[in-house]
Amino acid sequence: MEPTPVAATAITSFTDERLLDLLLSAGDALPREAVEEFIRRRDRMIEPLSAICRDPRAWNELEEPLSWRPLHATFILGAIGGPAAVPGLIAALRHSAVADHDRVAEMIPSILGSSGPAALPPLLALARDRAAAWSERFEAILSIAALAARLGVKADVVYYWAQRGYLPTRRGKSGRRWVPLTDQIKAECRQRIAGSNKLPQHVKWQSPQGTERVAV
Repeated sequence: MEPTPVAATAITSFTDERLLDLLLSAGDALPREAVEEFIRRRDRMIEPLSAICRDPRAWNELEEPLSWRPLHATFILGAIGGPAAVPGLIAALRHSAVADHDRVAEMIPSILGSSGPAALPPLLALARDRAAAWSERFEAILSIAALAARLGVKADVVYYWAQRGYLPTRRGKSGRRWVPLTDQIKAECRQRIAGSNKLPQHVKWQSPQGTERVAV
C-alpha cells in the first residue's frame, strides 16, 4: 500500500478526524504542515494521539503506511509537550520497547527527557516495576538519565529529589501523581543545584544552561 500524497495548502481546512486520518495513509511522507497543524490544535489532539500510543495493535502493524502511525503520534506528542502529553509518551515507551519498534525506542528517552519533571513520577514507577519487561524498565532508566542531563545533574540527584518530595506533585485523573512543569519549578531546580554543598562546581555552572539547550 503506497502512501497517499496530500496538498499542504488544504491541511489547515481539515477536520480533526481527517487530520488524524493522515496518520493512516501518509506513511513516511507526512507533510510538515500536517505536523504543525496537529501542534496548533494541541488541546484537542493530545487525547487521540495518546490513544494511538496506548493501542498495542498500532505497534504491531508491519505494513506501510500503517506502521508509521505510532511513530508520528509519539513524535507529535513530544513536540506538543506538557504534562498532559506524558501518559501517552509513557505508553509509547512501553509499547515500543516490547514491540521492538526501534525508530521510537531510540528516541523516546530524549523525548521524555525533554518533557521535564512531569515525566519523573511515572518513569520512576516503571523503572522500579519488577513485573514490567526489562526492555520497558531500561527505556525508563534512559529517560530519567535524559531528564537529569536536561537539568545538568546526575540521574541519582533526580531520584533523590523525587524521594525527598522536593518536586511538588498533584494527583491526576488516573490516580497517579504528576509534577507540573512550570518556569517556577525549573527555576527552583536550578536554585537547588546552585545552593547545594554536595554537587561539584562544574555541575552548578552547567545547570542554568541545561533546560535551554534541549529542543522539544
